[in-house]
Amino acid sequence: MNMNPIQAAQEHLQKSKMGYFTHLYHALSLALVLIYAGFASIIHALIPCIYAAYSANKVTRIFYRVVYKSANPDIQGYRKQEAVLAENTSLNKW
Repeated sequence: MNMNPIQAAQEHLQKSKMGYFTHLYHALSLALVLIYAGFASIIHALIPCIYAAYSANKVTRIFYRVVYKSANPDIQGYRKQEAVLAENTSLNKW
């Protein structure tokens, strides 16, 4: 079933139980935090004593906020995927 972009956006907003501007605020705030965490990671790569755990902490908090606090059932499905990934020992190589 092909849905036009407006219908797809409306469906996503309904599933997320957010209005357009609330969603815009949340998505942009997450994006800005992730961009900042990316720059912090670059600085940390160059000077390891700076931002030692900043990016890891931010990404963990964002993951919790998005996956565990979301009203969207599509996103809640990631909880099961995350549990499978946590058990996958090949990911421990990182």
